[in-house]
Amino acid sequence: MEFHEKLQELRKQKNLTQEQLAEQLYVSRTAISKWESARGYPSIDSLKEISKFFSISLDDLLSGEEIITIAQEDSRKKLHHLTDFSIISPEYTGLAILLVVHCSVVVWLCCMLPYVNLVINYRCLNTDEDNYEN
Repeated sequence: MEFHEKLQELRKQKNLTQEQLAEQLYVSRTAISKWESARGYPSIDSLKEISKFFSISLDDLLSGEEIITIAQEDSRKKLHHLTDFSIISPEYTGLAILLVVHCSVVVWLCCMLPYVNLVINYRCLNTDEDNYEN
């Protein structure tokens, strides 16, 4: 049984409407409808709340493939949120973009520094050997 079927079955066992379940989980009724019709998955935080509310483990609630899908969706949403500059007031947007670019360059440099260091050491060793030969 897939998540959307389990959720609907659990809700009906407790004689709850989608609206009532939504109130218990602090989400919208349309979110419950979306989950029950397999048009989307809840966030990991919402899954924890569903698990707690119905006293069921996450393993029983989800299949292995669904766990992977949910984790991927949750990661994609969080990444999108981090790169969404519309939430920043216009006067700070340029500064935010500059900060992201700066951080990207710093991360790139930190990744490349060991390789640059190897090249420099290699060249120094070769230069020293050339000097000894003369």
